[in-house]
Amino acid sequence: MEAIFNQIKDFYDKGDDNVRREIQGHIRELQVDFYSDWDVIMRLASGVSPFLEAIQRLPVPNLIM
Repeated sequence: MEAIFNQIKDFYDKGDDNVRREIQGHIRELQVDFYSDWDVIMRLASGVSPFLEAIQRLPVPNLIM
């Protein structure tokens, strides 16, 4: 795990702004993928995360009949 962290950090340190933004986006996406439904609800309740991030994790019923 430490090796992976160091590799990502090395890419980040050597990358330009576009590479850094891409890495940040991938890390955010990975972090959201790890959230349980409970984590999403708690983040919504605490106001720590943006509302849209939590909405993306909630199931949406099919309203078209």
